[in-house]
Order: sequence, then C-alpha cells, then structure tokens
Amino acid sequence: PDIVGTGGQLTQAGQRTELIVLPERYDNRSGELSIEVDPSLAAGMVNGLDYLQHYPYECTEQTVSRFLPNVLTYRALNQLGIVSPTLQISLTKEINIGLDKLYAWQNEDGGWGWWDNQDSNPYLTAYVVYGMIEARDSGFSVRSESLARGEEYVKKQLETSVRDLSG
Repeated sequence: PDIVGTGGQLTQAGQRTELIVLPERYDNRSGELSIEVDPSLAAGMVNGLDYLQHYPYECTEQTVSRFLPNVLTYRALNQLGIVSPTLQISLTKEINIGLDKLYAWQNEDGGWGWWDNQDSNPYLTAYVVYGMIEARDSGFSVRSESLARGEEYVKKQLETSVRDLSG
C-alpha cells in the first residue's frame, strides 16, 4: 500500500493536472485507487479530527495526542481567517474535555503518569506541559497552577538527571 498527498494553492480559475504513476508491477485485479480533493488544507483535516475524536484509548498520552491536533487546527483556522462555526465549536468542546481530563489526572507531585493514578513520568509530563502551552498560546483558558506544577515537575526531573550524570 502507498499513500501520497499533494497540496497547493490555486490562485485563479482553470484546470490543473496531477499525474498519478502506478507501479510497473501493478495488478489491476486487486487494490484500489482513491482520490480526494478538498477545498482547503483545513477541510482536509476534518476527517482526521473525526478519527481522533472517536479514538478508543483514554490514557494520558492518547488524550494529549487527541487534543493537541485539535488545538493546532483551531489555531490554523484562526490564523488563516477561515470561519467555520460548527467546526470551531466542536474543536473547543474537544479541547476543553481533554484539558479537564488532564487536570483530573495530574499527580500530587505535579506530573502525569501513563494512566490515571500511576507514578509520574517525566517524558509524558513534558508532553502534557507542551500540549497545555500550545492550548494557552492558541487562546484557550489553561489553569495556570496546573501548568506551573507540571513545569516545576519537569524542571526537577531535569535537575536530577543532570546531577546524576555529573556524578
């Protein structure tokens, strides 16, 4: 199987040609060729966002991996001036659901474990902190005390690692 994507911008009306080259050993009795054309890059992201909304796992990493693309899509829509009220409402809802889960799963030490009530993991905590910063920078209300506690946990873990390396 092979998946290929191209993108571009049409600045004026007219026809455009996109060549599709099939492998020499292509067997037309099996497989398929699907072509999808979207009016914008943002429109093309909707299917992926729908998949993420219904992703079956609820661990911390999957929660961030689901809500972070929503944050970046929301930001891209705003930066490109694309108005899609239904999509923006849906994205906002999903982002806030993700943030609420992360607040609930934060450990006393400020970090996050892979699953709720597991020991904090420095790499995963850094990922959560990154996601929260991206959400905040995209205009979402992120609890400053939760973010600060996560940042402090990561900082302590880095200091401990440096100390252990220097002996």
